[in-house]
Amino acid sequence: MKKFPKNGFTLIELLVVVAILAIIMAYAVPGLTSMSERGQMRANLDKFKTSLQMARSEAVTRRASVVLCAKKNNTEVCRTGGQARKRLGNDWMMFVDRNNNQLADFGSGQCADTEDCLLSLENYGTGNLIITSADREIIFNPDGTPNKADGYNIQVCAGNAKDNNDEFRSVTISIMPTGSFSVRKGTDSCQ
Repeated sequence: MKKFPKNGFTLIELLVVVAILAIIMAYAVPGLTSMSERGQMRANLDKFKTSLQMARSEAVTRRASVVLCAKKNNTEVCRTGGQARKRLGNDWMMFVDRNNNQLADFGSGQCADTEDCLLSLENYGTGNLIITSADREIIFNPDGTPNKADGYNIQVCAGNAKDNNDEFRSVTISIMPTGSFSVRKGTDSCQ
């Protein structure tokens, strides 16, 4: 009887390797998904912070009030009314408010010195970012200070944030009376 050399794996060895790989993947995939979601949130949060900086800068540069507000559906109208803490949505617009009425009345659309002017339309992540605030709009005065004497507080949460103080998936942006802002991990509410 002729003996054949062993060149390969037995079925048992192959099944053991597949089982080990399955166990490793079961632990690795949720971590990768979570890391991806945090990356998306961070990117959208950075975009929102850039819009805040731009709104303040434009107010000073144009010597006029600038409004950053959540859009109402697919229109160029700011959301108004509603409950005390508002879930604002992800579609926002920024405009120069020459007549200080907090309404986006653009006139001819030419951005003349005497009429409101649309500066940008932004989307801060479909479904993966929840922005809430006691105010529907953030207004910067011509000197770069907020229109509210005590500033603004904005809560930004990932769509999968736990209820309260989820420091990994939520932040609070505070706009100070001077116009500068700070970001701290966690919020008092993500709902």
